[in-house]
Amino acid sequence: MPSPEIKIINNNDETQSPPEVRDLMHEPVHNTEATRQRVDQLISLEKAENRNLPYSNISGVIQEHEKNQVVDAYKTIDGICELNNPETAEKFNPNHARALYEYLFPNPDEAESWEDDILPRLDEMRRIEQNDKLQEKYGDSRFHAIAAYKNKDTVGYTQFSTMPLANKQVVVFWQYGGVADRQFMEQQYGKKDNYRQNGIGRAFYAARHAIAAEDAKEMGYENGVAGTILEAEMIGQGDNPDDIRYTKKRLHIHRQLGAKAIMLRMEDGSLVTAHMQPRLSEGSNPIQLMMMFRPLNYDKNKLHDEEPMDKALAESLVMSYIDNFDREGFDSNDVQEARSILLERFSKAKEVVLLPPEKIPTITEMARHDDLLKAQVERDYGSIEEQEKKINEALNQPANINARTLGM
Repeated sequence: MPSPEIKIINNNDETQSPPEVRDLMHEPVHNTEATRQRVDQLISLEKAENRNLPYSNISGVIQEHEKNQVVDAYKTIDGICELNNPETAEKFNPNHARALYEYLFPNPDEAESWEDDILPRLDEMRRIEQNDKLQEKYGDSRFHAIAAYKNKDTVGYTQFSTMPLANKQVVVFWQYGGVADRQFMEQQYGKKDNYRQNGIGRAFYAARHAIAAEDAKEMGYENGVAGTILEAEMIGQGDNPDDIRYTKKRLHIHRQLGAKAIMLRMEDGSLVTAHMQPRLSEGSNPIQLMMMFRPLNYDKNKLHDEEPMDKALAESLVMSYIDNFDREGFDSNDVQEARSILLERFSKAKEVVLLPPEKIPTITEMARHDDLLKAQVERDYGSIEEQEKKINEALNQPANINARTLGM
């Protein structure tokens, strides 16, 4: 089968796409279920011979330099589908999406419960159009979970929320995601396939942004999608040498996909993370990570540069992230505590910058200027000096990485 010709479908140019794509582009959408089915149809049509990459009529959802990588991903997989899509069971087993999620995120301080959090939220999304209380709870935010599949095997999983911003845009909050490695495929399916490094991460970005653009249109947010925010560990935020090395490797992976860390530069020149995750469950702890931002359109020639960021936009992104914990039913006192800490940090910040991994301090370097982070390091790893020694030793050793999360 020849590779499909790839174009970005322009809002005003229907001649670029075949008739069945144009019909989907202009089909009225009145509810989220219709949106889910429509977007899945649009995405899956890319598999057809000699078809355009049909991400609806969303100009700019995928950049020129990303097209070939997304096409390569679709040569590796059969498709991407939402778990709430009625046809999901025909394409893959949703329980295997859970298995991959729990394989990728085994730490209860960092992961949500599939039974108590993810499945109930998906059920609420199925019922929201007919339920006033759910509409009041979620407002203009919507939750999605999608999986990549091959021969009915689940080979990738990601979940995210589209969240409103003050400037009539929405942002994707990419909560969790990853791609199956050889170890998972052997455990789950008895196969030796490895789906990482095949462009599936970029395909997920395109799918998330396409779905978010449909949500924005449905909610009346005429300025579309700002991009994606996501969480990542700080450099050195790990228990053993391989995990410590991978904290840096993961940031390099995010950077190659266009994401950098939102950092607050204080008056004394120190850098503070723009992140505080409330407790996810009783018995767990709040945790500071890093908040990453990947604009919808980014300059690939500036991936290694520090860039200034509009402070109001950064605060809006971070507050939208915090507000989402209220929407999803987490303890209101825990959420308010995190909100207050972050608002105080923004009020004291001299400026906000986007930093690539090579310009980001380690967790112990930042902990020397952040009492809350210092307490977290001491709770999780012992003294700052002990963790700093581990970090220095790990980063000066050759990598032997067998890490699970975010292999794209």
